[in-house]
Amino acid sequence: TENLLKLCLFLLCMEIAVALECLQCSGYKNGICEHKIKQCIAKKGESCMITRLWTWPHNEMAKTDCLKDCKDSEDDHGYHSVLIYCCTWHDFCNDICVPIESLF
Repeated sequence: TENLLKLCLFLLCMEIAVALECLQCSGYKNGICEHKIKQCIAKKGESCMITRLWTWPHNEMAKTDCLKDCKDSEDDHGYHSVLIYCCTWHDFCNDICVPIESLF
């Protein structure tokens, strides 16, 4: 039973070590989080996500979070554009300071 306990502890540590950490802010305006920035741990099937909304003339709003089944998308509606960007390659890859290239 001691070896089983050690194995379980090792597997738990491995799960924690590979967990993807993401930034979580419910509302950015012009690059600044209006609330306290938090962190979330992406669960199985989740990614770090940032949604950006640009409105004319040059106002930017954004939201960051962990999101299940996240899909990249880019929509341009003339006076406003919406970009949803999903990432998993490193912790905090959804930081608003990370430049995002056009998806299409």
